[in-house]
Amino acid sequence: MLSNKLAELAYQVTVVILALTLFGCATYNPPAPSKFVVNGQLTQEGKQLRDRGIEFYQSHDDAKAYEVWRILANQGHGESLFNMGIMTRDGLGVPADAGVGLDWMRKAADAGYGQAYLDLGAAYANGALVSKDAAEAVRLWRKGAALGDIHCASLAGEFLIFGRGVPRHVEQGVALLTRAAEAEEPDPNAQVILGRIYLDGDPVAQDYIKARYWLEKASAFEDASALHNLALIYDRGTGVDVDKRRAIALYERAAAKGNPQSLNNLGYAYRHGEGVPKDLDQAVSHFEQAHALGLFDATINLGDMTFKGWGTKRDPAKAIALYKAAAEAGHPVAQCRYAQALRHGDGVARNSTEADLWRGRALSTRPKLECNAALDRVLR
Repeated sequence: MLSNKLAELAYQVTVVILALTLFGCATYNPPAPSKFVVNGQLTQEGKQLRDRGIEFYQSHDDAKAYEVWRILANQGHGESLFNMGIMTRDGLGVPADAGVGLDWMRKAADAGYGQAYLDLGAAYANGALVSKDAAEAVRLWRKGAALGDIHCASLAGEFLIFGRGVPRHVEQGVALLTRAAEAEEPDPNAQVILGRIYLDGDPVAQDYIKARYWLEKASAFEDASALHNLALIYDRGTGVDVDKRRAIALYERAAAKGNPQSLNNLGYAYRHGEGVPKDLDQAVSHFEQAHALGLFDATINLGDMTFKGWGTKRDPAKAIALYKAAAEAGHPVAQCRYAQALRHGDGVARNSTEADLWRGRALSTRPKLECNAALDRVLR
């Protein structure tokens, strides 16, 4: 979900920017007030104090790290103000207080620290401690992007290109996403989005060369979504020659990252012997894993295997229970399967009235589905 994604990005922002030389010290007394920050920049003494805070943080002495960085924050150092926001929000060295943490973030942003805009934008996008306001989130992210934060650029681009709570601006969105995707330390999520929109041709002109370019870039980071979509390109021959073996290798890498669609597609490959030797046991295993991750396509496939006894014990009642679960979640193919079972009494008591109800639901979204034939005739 978007909210989870934003929260994850916000929490992944690193409190410490560089790993610096650590200083051995058994005890620590804060220095007397001095000028450690001039025009927002650390003096040589300020850098030494910042480094001491890093030492405390890396040794898990959060209270001392907080004490040190607060001295620098009080003198207007943006990174230290940001650290105050993270530590206060997360309760590191001080009692957790999300509201005070957000106040520190505002001060860090005012001091020109780009990463602070990521958290502030996330707060407005999620309505956390402030009124939900996508336009304000995008405004803040764009300010962060102007200061060089690639995650801000990526999120602003995503909201603009898809019109998420703001007017859609495709050209501006693509420009921001491209900036994040081409950065020295690029954002794989921006690369994936660019790959997907060029692959789908929405909301940009379809371009398989650009799609493959960006998905390959993101795949180098082992991004599961990029690996899966790149596998689809080779599986289907989208702008390239069909290459089932390469597709399987990519599906396997994505599946190892827990991608349910790749697990399902591997199950299909093993069921039909496409790119791998036919192996019904392996097909069932992959369908079970994808089903456990909540993918209803896999739930239906597992139901098919169970109904026919392919790679597992034949159990029509168990199969129908799987179809019903997916049908109740709104999956049209599952609704069709369940209607067929009800009409013919396969694994469930015959009920023509219920069959007509579920058939109608299926055809309302997939009018070309065949929902009257017996399952044994459909599953071959």
